[in-house]
Amino acid sequence: MNKMNDQIDVKYEDGNFVEIGDRITLDGHEGVVIEILLPRSQRAKDFSCFDEGGLLLQMKYYGLLVEPFGVTGRIEKIIHD
Repeated sequence: MNKMNDQIDVKYEDGNFVEIGDRITLDGHEGVVIEILLPRSQRAKDFSCFDEGGLLLQMKYYGLLVEPFGVTGRIEKIIHD
């Protein structure tokens, strides 16, 4: 995560930007990025990650999951040719 001028750049470990709608894997489990929860926003507060923010994920078998910023190195984008 990079904060600059009140904007947040969220990137995967490979340097590509995280975008809403990305199909991802988290520890081998498939999901989709539903929302980027900005730190100190009402939405982040709603999902109990007010200070750090995070990613709201819809996991294939487990429902909604919040992955706080700082631990997103475990998330990888699924790329299909």
